[in-house]
Amino acid sequence: MVTDEEILKALRSAITYLDNSLVVAGKKDEDLLENSVWHVAAELEYTLFLFSVIVQDEIERSKWKLSPKLSKINVYQALLKVQDLINRAE
Repeated sequence: MVTDEEILKALRSAITYLDNSLVVAGKKDEDLLENSVWHVAAELEYTLFLFSVIVQDEIERSKWKLSPKLSKINVYQALLKVQDLINRAE
């Protein structure tokens, strides 16, 4: 059985990696930034998995349309937005 504490642990791990990503974003080290952002995404995916286990009978199938093309974005601003959303989720 998944606990709230497990979900919070995964969210906090994502926050830690995100904080590191924000620091790395200013250093122009693409490999380090890619690694940090990958870990953020992995922790968020794990968090989502834990949520789905808890509410698997209540989840509606998502009909979101994915956009396969991303325009150039400001990585730092995107990371700040993710940070805000994770903090609100916690």
